[in-house]
Amino acid sequence: MAEHSSDTDSDSQGPGGLFSNFRRYFERRFELLVLSIAENVSLIFTHLIQRLTGIIVFSTGLFFAWLALGFFLAEWVESYAFGFFISSLPLILIGYIFMKVSPVFISRRIHGEIMREVISRFDEFREDEDEGAKKKSTES
Repeated sequence: MAEHSSDTDSDSQGPGGLFSNFRRYFERRFELLVLSIAENVSLIFTHLIQRLTGIIVFSTGLFFAWLALGFFLAEWVESYAFGFFISSLPLILIGYIFMKVSPVFISRRIHGEIMREVISRFDEFREDEDEGAKKKSTES
């Protein structure tokens, strides 16, 4: 530990030492930037996986509920074919609407949500970084 402090003292004594300190500072800042980007990307993927899992579970439940509705309507109208046809009409209608809606509209909404998430994470990182800098300046 004493060896490290003597190295920093000798580095700060000359112009070469100042350059070495700046280089070390920028290397550390770059490492911090890479780590924060990796953290934010992993957080976004974690949220994506969580949402996809929720969608899959919800879709499975919806599938079985629709199947039960088909059987219920089939008994009610006394025809399996007509019961399942009636239960499929809302799905056909929703599918048709999604086919006719411009993909640009949907992709813009998804892109906008992703960008809002990334910007909010970046703002949180900047606030944390600013608080850390304030703490270091008050400790000095």
